[in-house]
Amino acid sequence: MSVKYLLSMISCLFILSVQTVAQTQTLAEADVETYQLYKNKEWKKLIKIGKQAIKNGNNSFYISVRIGIAYYEQEKHRLSIPYFYDALDYHVNDALTCEYIYWAHIFSGQEAEAQLFANKNSQHLSQTKIVATSKLIENISFEGGMTLNADHNELLAIVEDEDETFKSFSLHDNYTYYSLGIASRTKKRFRFYQKFSFLYFNKTSVIQHYTPIPPDNSPPTTLKTTNRDDAIWQFEYMLNSTIALGKGWLLSPTFHYIKNGGSATIFTEEISDNPSALIIREQNTGINLNNYVGFLGLRKSFSLADIEISGSYAKLNNQTLIQPNLSLTLYPLGNLNLYYHTEFSYQIPKGMQNSTTEYYLTDSRFIANNKVGIKLSKLWLELSATFGEFQNFVEWSGSVIYNDIDITKQKYSANVIVPIKNAKINFYFRYAYSEHEGIAESYNKDVNTYKKYTYNNHSIIGGLKWRF
Repeated sequence: MSVKYLLSMISCLFILSVQTVAQTQTLAEADVETYQLYKNKEWKKLIKIGKQAIKNGNNSFYISVRIGIAYYEQEKHRLSIPYFYDALDYHVNDALTCEYIYWAHIFSGQEAEAQLFANKNSQHLSQTKIVATSKLIENISFEGGMTLNADHNELLAIVEDEDETFKSFSLHDNYTYYSLGIASRTKKRFRFYQKFSFLYFNKTSVIQHYTPIPPDNSPPTTLKTTNRDDAIWQFEYMLNSTIALGKGWLLSPTFHYIKNGGSATIFTEEISDNPSALIIREQNTGINLNNYVGFLGLRKSFSLADIEISGSYAKLNNQTLIQPNLSLTLYPLGNLNLYYHTEFSYQIPKGMQNSTTEYYLTDSRFIANNKVGIKLSKLWLELSATFGEFQNFVEWSGSVIYNDIDITKQKYSANVIVPIKNAKINFYFRYAYSEHEGIAESYNKDVNTYKKYTYNNHSIIGGLKWRF
């Protein structure tokens, strides 16, 4: 071996050793500096220095856990989670880090993920008060309210057009609504939410016709209007499950059953042998409808966002519908103090049974659902808006179903949430405005036509959720 080659080898080894020492010193310096910032509670500077150290390849248990604590102390819980998990890669049985992870998931609204983590790390959390247990009743929620049809009386006063001999339509009166929700969980990864709802309203069936029918080119004769108020009720049972799959993945299946009952008045017209005589027949029939919705969603959580792909299959009002959805929820502050949710749905009607197509939306369509939530002092405010006409629409993971036969043109709502007693009890008040479109059937000279009318609804609902 030549002297020149030997000197080259020695030089390379010397350079590598110097680099190793420099790197060790850099890591040590970062550790000392982040520790001082941690003691002084200079959280923003700690995050900046710690992230730069990691970027330079100088990470450790203490640097990661200090960055996580810095985010946590600023209530940026979602941003703290990945750094706590990084810390566990260095020290898998650190009880304090495990406790931080659990509460960061809880304060981020990720209860199922927190429960799964607590179960997997029960031995490490044994020194804390956190225990993964099953709960038959985790929380109970009650709500109730009314939906008021602002245009009901005005629409009842509509006068028949002179060129029509017969017109009939049905109009909703005010709704009364109540619901009871019960949440439970298993020890490991499953959470369940059951909801029982009851809805009651009157539906006014209206018929207007001339008697007798005026001959051609003759002025109208007597206009007769007949109203019938029918009582209709709706019972709903909804079962939702959230299944934590780990690493931010969540599976959410939902089954929603809807039972309609009550009575309905049906008016039909018939021309007799005398062309100037119109026979109106009235029939009262019972309502017995069984509808259901199946929903399945898969969600992935990131530090500042959740992405979910989902879909539903529904049998509603003799119509079959498929509805794929794609949603994005943003948390720009890394917590629940500000969030924005947008969901795009594509509704695909697949067929109808024994129904008049004029009353249904039969073409596929996009619907956009948006919600923004913000914390204001000691309460939360949520504002939402839905754009796009819809009917028989599935919303919020299959928990809300719009199965009214009338078309909803637009919908806006505001929700105020007031937590008390360390958020164990939440009161909430919701106002919603919606514009709807109904169909009136008209008859003239053996020709049936369908004309649209619009009306507005105002909903006021209040409730509470009690955590045990």
